[in-house]
Amino acid sequence: MSPNPRMSRPLPLSSVPIGRPADPLRMLYLVIAALAFVRFAMARLRELAPDEAFYWLLGQHLNIGYLDHPPMVAWLIRLSTSVLGKSEFGVRAIMVLMSLGIIAMLLRLCFLLTQNMRAVGLLLAILATSPYTAALGLLATPDTPAAFFSLAALVCAVRLARLFDAEAKGEIITGRAQANLWFFFGMFCGLALLAKYTSILLPLGVCLVFLTSPAGRRQYQKPGIYLAGVVALLIFSPVIYWNAQHHWASFAFQLNHGLNTMPADYLKNLGEYVGGQLMPLTPILWLLGIMALVHYFRQWRTQDLAWRMLIIAAALPPVFFLLVALRSRGEANWPAFAYLPMSLLIVAFVLQQGERKRRGGQIWIAIGCAMAVLVTVVFYFPPLIRQTALALNPKKPFELPRKMVDFYEWRSLGQFIASRTAGQQAIVCNTYEDAGEIAFYLPQPGVVWAARLGTDARMTAFDCFDDPPPWQTHDLILLVNGNTDEFCARYGYTPIGPVERYTKIVEGHLRDREVTSLMRLPGSLPATVPVTLPATPNFQPDR
Repeated sequence: MSPNPRMSRPLPLSSVPIGRPADPLRMLYLVIAALAFVRFAMARLRELAPDEAFYWLLGQHLNIGYLDHPPMVAWLIRLSTSVLGKSEFGVRAIMVLMSLGIIAMLLRLCFLLTQNMRAVGLLLAILATSPYTAALGLLATPDTPAAFFSLAALVCAVRLARLFDAEAKGEIITGRAQANLWFFFGMFCGLALLAKYTSILLPLGVCLVFLTSPAGRRQYQKPGIYLAGVVALLIFSPVIYWNAQHHWASFAFQLNHGLNTMPADYLKNLGEYVGGQLMPLTPILWLLGIMALVHYFRQWRTQDLAWRMLIIAAALPPVFFLLVALRSRGEANWPAFAYLPMSLLIVAFVLQQGERKRRGGQIWIAIGCAMAVLVTVVFYFPPLIRQTALALNPKKPFELPRKMVDFYEWRSLGQFIASRTAGQQAIVCNTYEDAGEIAFYLPQPGVVWAARLGTDARMTAFDCFDDPPPWQTHDLILLVNGNTDEFCARYGYTPIGPVERYTKIVEGHLRDREVTSLMRLPGSLPATVPVTLPATPNFQPDR
């Protein structure tokens, strides 16, 4: 598709018919209401995935920092469950609201930049069907608050950019308006960093964009940008303090996770990374996004600061993590925030074309959205795919990826464990995932912990808790899937009774847990469990 020669910039889209405003607005409200209904319903229906249960467990040990991630997700889950109660809905409700807020903010930004309801409608179609926004609205993970606050910061940056461009054209802009936007930009950046460290890419991109124009460079001679930096740093400072008190454990963990060199597999890592980027938008919309980015980078000199913000916000995370993937095994969700501004660029790019190519582009968007609906349905109801495959060919075994069955049959594990505890035993697991799921799904509250056992064990947030429950003082322990001999030798226990097993087939996958009852040896002292990391922690991240 080639751009309309009469339109070298995305703003405005005045040549595109916009129709009657009332009809698109009515449809917009109906779609958002339907999204809210579906996402709140799914929040009730699905059991917690292991990471969600783990974040809920972190919220039971409130702190200003944790090993795996900054504390925002644990804080939000604790707040939500304090109001709505301990349930899947209570854990996820605030994430659903944030996901709807993300859509609303992006639609508002689209209208601000384009003044075109057709653009808003196309963008809503992409966001409503996107597997990425569906995941943001279902999974209680750091990605949702990180995307919410990063997008709020991007909106502030775009509004600042428009003010600077207007000021450069001679318009009078009050200093108070700029100061307020700088303050909120810094505040949202700080909150995003409290959710996920990779949120630093958004303010970094904004600072780079300001260097690309005289109007932007002048901001480095004014106090506003430094005010934003101070505000962001103050909000993020509790995490810095926590890390300073724990041997910089969280920073080291995430750097090792992202930059752990794996030269033997770098081609495989790169292929997995690129393949993973096709899912948030689907391959068709992803290709349209790449075409849009190429076009706008070619037109860089004609773009104003506001559109440059969107271009960098959409390009910087994928490129940065592409370079990371050359060194280590990346995760598909790391650059996913970029697909929010990229969706807006796709819409603007398609609507800029001549009439024939514009229609063709809209058809491709519709096909991409239809494909996204299928992917989202698979994400919401993975067993349907397996049952369909078995119905078509009963003789051929079909297994879903393990991650797709993580929403099922954890309550039965909690009930099984509860039936073996006799009400007095502390429960110690060998993985943080089991600890989170068992703690959440125990019928009655109990002491649940995760201990590092085995030569391949890696550190988790449990090694850094400042308020560990006194499980090591219990005379009776129920050990779940642990290295029994190592645990008994380290903490002074001995097995009592037979080893039991919890086994269950979950959509073709075997979930197998060994459960052992232990009793403290006579005369042994309660074990001392370290609550801070050693000076040279042996990080072995597997996620």
